[in-house]
Amino acid sequence: MTINDKTLENLSKLSKIKIDDNLRDKLKEDLNLTMNMIDKINKVDCDQIEELSHPIKDNFNLREDVVSEDINRESLQKTSNKTEDGFYLVPKVIE
Repeated sequence: MTINDKTLENLSKLSKIKIDDNLRDKLKEDLNLTMNMIDKINKVDCDQIEELSHPIKDNFNLREDVVSEDINRESLQKTSNKTEDGFYLVPKVIE
């Protein structure tokens, strides 16, 4: 596959990203290099390679999901500077 001006324009519309005219040639070159690399990868014969369900064979020892005692919110909030009605009060970060 070759990336031409029409393809680049289509990618620009689909991604809703404006492509600067000064960068068009460089972007086309980079995308064509990427597409060439993908084409080379696709040509590799993988018919004799067995598929893996996961590349790491280790079994992860996960803890059991068990119910534990409830968290005492009041005792945890004693260390906080400001709380109100069971919520932590923090400075406003979005205006």
